[in-house]
Amino acid sequence: RRSVVPLGLAAMTTVPAGAWLLVHLDALVMRRAIGLLVLGFAAVLGLGWRYRGRLPLPVTLGVGASSGLLSGAMGTPGPPIILFYLSGPANPSVARGSMIGFFAFTTTTALFTYGWHGLYTEDVLWRAAGLLPVFAIGIWLGRRLFGRVSEVAFRRATLALLALIGIATTLS
Repeated sequence: RRSVVPLGLAAMTTVPAGAWLLVHLDALVMRRAIGLLVLGFAAVLGLGWRYRGRLPLPVTLGVGASSGLLSGAMGTPGPPIILFYLSGPANPSVARGSMIGFFAFTTTTALFTYGWHGLYTEDVLWRAAGLLPVFAIGIWLGRRLFGRVSEVAFRRATLALLALIGIATTLS
């Protein structure tokens, strides 16, 4: 809670600005920006950079705010938060739990903000419904596999997933 609450509150303040970008910027430019940004975060994580101890509050708030902006603009709040927790001293269980708690902040705020901007069209809702089973399987699989792999394997899997998302988004 010590890190999740400030991160979440900072994110909640910037999700609306991100949603404004989503509504007003070109979709192809946004998609490429998302992909390159995710690849950048994957590269930093892949270099193995780690910080020790607690980061100053302004840095924590900046991470939360950048994640909120990405959540609103791209529906992808993960890269800054993943880097924040996986580059820090927290063990994987604490990092995973903290990320899940943080995503509750961004997801709730984004859902309301997208509704405010009128982004829930029939097509969007059908696509979301179609992806819901994939999302549910991912959650189930993550719960089953978490704790059965080493911290190194967890970090590598996260890095691989970020890189794959970044490449696919950039090329789509």
